[in-house]
Amino acid sequence: SNAYAPNIKRALSFIKSKYHPSSKYPARSKDEAYFGGLIGGDREPMYEHAIAVLAFCEALVSLEDTSLEPLIEEGIQLIARTQNTEEKPQALGGPVKPDSPAYGGWRYKPDSLDADISVTGWHVLALKAAQNAGFKVPDLCLPKAAQFVRNCYYKSKGTFLYYPGGGEGCGRT
Repeated sequence: SNAYAPNIKRALSFIKSKYHPSSKYPARSKDEAYFGGLIGGDREPMYEHAIAVLAFCEALVSLEDTSLEPLIEEGIQLIARTQNTEEKPQALGGPVKPDSPAYGGWRYKPDSLDADISVTGWHVLALKAAQNAGFKVPDLCLPKAAQFVRNCYYKSKGTFLYYPGGGEGCGRT
C-alpha cells in the first residue's frame, strides 16, 4: 500500500483539471494543434506540460491508475507535435529545418520556434518516463532532442549553454 496515495490522488486531480482534450477543438485547427492534449495553463505551458506528463507516468506505474493512459497518450502526441523538427505542423510555425539552432528542442509555448536546454530536458524526462511506463514514443523524438543538447555543449568550458550560441552562464551539467 502506498501511504502517500491520498495526497498523490489529490495532486493528480488538480493536474487533470489543467488538461485540454483534443476533442474540445475543431479537428485539424490551429487550436487543436496548439492546445490538444495540453496539460497546463495558457501563458507558457510547455514546462507545466512536460512535468505533468512525467507525473502522470509515475502515478500510472505507482498507483496503477489506468485512467491516466489517454491523458499520457495525448500528452506524448503534443510533445512530438511541438518539437522543433521538420514534422512540426505549419499551424505551430513548422516545419523547422535541421540547420536551425532550435532543431530538436522545445521552448515555452507549443508554437515556439526557439528552444532551450531546460524546457527540452523536461520533455526528454517526460518521454523517457512514458517509455518506461510502456508507451510508444515517436522514434526520432529522443535522438533529435539529443542533437539539440549536443548543440548546447560548450566544449572549452566543459558545460552546456542555455541554448546553442547562448553565451556563458551558469553550469548546466
